[in-house]
Amino acid sequence: MARELAQSPTRSTAPGSDRVESAEPSVSLVPFLFGMTGLVAMPGTVLIHLLTDLGLTEPAARTLLARMRASGSLSSTRVGRRTQYRLIGSMRAAFDRIRRGQWTDPVEWNGSFHAIIYWIPERDRAFRDQLRTMTMRGGYATLRPGLLINPRDAFGELHRMISAAPPEAYVVRAKVELSIDDARETARRAWSLDGLGNEYRAVTRTLTEAVDRAPRLKPIAGTVFDYHAHLRRLTHLQLHDPGLPSQLLPTDWPVEDVFQARRAFIESWGHVVATYVYQTIIETGTLEIAQFDQTVASSQYAFLYRSTGKPPVDGAPRSELRSRQS
Repeated sequence: MARELAQSPTRSTAPGSDRVESAEPSVSLVPFLFGMTGLVAMPGTVLIHLLTDLGLTEPAARTLLARMRASGSLSSTRVGRRTQYRLIGSMRAAFDRIRRGQWTDPVEWNGSFHAIIYWIPERDRAFRDQLRTMTMRGGYATLRPGLLINPRDAFGELHRMISAAPPEAYVVRAKVELSIDDARETARRAWSLDGLGNEYRAVTRTLTEAVDRAPRLKPIAGTVFDYHAHLRRLTHLQLHDPGLPSQLLPTDWPVEDVFQARRAFIESWGHVVATYVYQTIIETGTLEIAQFDQTVASSQYAFLYRSTGKPPVDGAPRSELRSRQS
């Protein structure tokens, strides 16, 4: 069973596998699990189960979900006696950007960065910290204190939060016009492109080496833990990569290499991870409210759809899938 598998010794041998007792676990675990499972609506039982597989205690997992609901990053819907979760807001926007693997709508340099100018009193530092987090997810970088820049205009994604700003807070949109040479140097400094490029190269090497381990993998919690460990670093880097116009990037920018390595890693590990996820959904009895993303039907979850010819999304028959329990 999934819970028995989750207690496999493989789990305990994973680096850093001690359970996280922190009161502030990383919110990045939740969007990672949505991406890993191929779900757009995840049963709460499954989400908490997988969070514990990644090292959280159950109370810490529940606290994390409550905080994400309160911050507007996660929605919850009651379906009978069960709860269904979805990513929303800027968290969903950042998730979609990372899920694509790279910017699919590259922008051209038109002579200016989109910007946000802000001043927030120290007594409202909680709002200030929230603004910084949300803008980072949207691709903004700090040019100097109180000034954020972005190659895209993502101000609209922040409307809900900015409309609830404290009375004394000042937040406005602007543009920063620069020559192409100044823009290149500004981008290099604001997004630390030298370091980001080196990090991408290191991740490429790590993922390439991990592909060789795929034939020995088993559908257990330890595999999920390692899967997250390998992709966590790349996910962090992607959140800090705004998808700059090609005119502003170094000539040897390694992003295509790292995304090719990512695709190879997901293809080689994905089927095993998907098997464990499916076992977890079946054994928690939540298949009826687990809604899969149609866009993953041709990737690591393809084996779930072969008997029906369609993914188990809203309105799709699931009887054939249930038969896989036998």
